[in-house]
Amino acid sequence: FTRLRTVELPDGTSSIDSAAGSSSQRIATIYLSGKVSYDLSPQTSLSLTTSGGFTRYRSDDHTDYLGLGGNFMSFVQTGQNRNHSNFRFVQFDYDHKGKVDGETLKGSGYVFGFDIDPLLVARFDNGGGYSVGSAARQKGFNAKLDWTHPMARSRILSLGAQFDHASSSRSLESTNLGAGGVLQFANEDAFNTRDST
Repeated sequence: FTRLRTVELPDGTSSIDSAAGSSSQRIATIYLSGKVSYDLSPQTSLSLTTSGGFTRYRSDDHTDYLGLGGNFMSFVQTGQNRNHSNFRFVQFDYDHKGKVDGETLKGSGYVFGFDIDPLLVARFDNGGGYSVGSAARQKGFNAKLDWTHPMARSRILSLGAQFDHASSSRSLESTNLGAGGVLQFANEDAFNTRDST
């Protein structure tokens, strides 16, 4: 690609530069899923469902900035943008019919997880540059149980319970390098959350 830019400065002067560069991108995605069911007896069945996958993305860039006027200093920038993510999910279901017509016991549950790790890196021909990376994690599970029992006079007794839990975490790292690769700034933050019901 090529680009010509003119910037008007507050003092009335202008800065002119051109940019010429190239970029390449690669991406790969895989997704898998499956389900298995089994009858333990004529009254009882069990099933298991799973799914998961991941994505890998990367782009590499190279740009030459050339000063054509004003005080713009020419420089070369190379960069890489990367993003890795994956997820997984597993669910089970249990179904049982009692000896009494209309009596059932049902249970189900699932667990899940999700991760994403983006990273941006830029470097300049004077040895300087910067990088910004983060990591996000999320996971949790759910469990549920229901029991129904027919009563006299068309009445039904129903009991159930459910539990949910989820947690997440996130971290952020950034650095800034001056000319010659001298470290000028570095920062790291982390966050965590939990929720149960």
